[in-house]
Amino acid sequence: MAGARRAKKAHVGGELKFEEAIARLEAIVKELEGAEVPLEKALGLFEEGVRLSKLCNATLEEAEKKVRVLLKNEAGELEEGPSKPRRTRTKMPAKTMTRTTRKMTARAASSESGRC
Repeated sequence: MAGARRAKKAHVGGELKFEEAIARLEAIVKELEGAEVPLEKALGLFEEGVRLSKLCNATLEEAEKKVRVLLKNEAGELEEGPSKPRRTRTKMPAKTMTRTTRKMTARAASSESGRC
């Protein structure tokens, strides 16, 4: 949970920077995809990842709104520049979420069957 503490510490001093949130989100995905992670830790990491993903999406949406305002012409219509800006999403890939969910479900089932 050191990563969760780091994210919370960065949040306490002010808003977590987008780049920091993305970097932490990438680290969480790698950790969940990598070695065996105990169920409780995996759930905590997954929860942190969802929170960071929402934060990043909100930040990107706010930036997109600002860009739209800046691109409006005097008539209030959007003027397109030389090329359309590419919309980027930071959502965790469905494959990763599915694999991670399967791992956590399998661990939960095996730990439940171990209890008698």
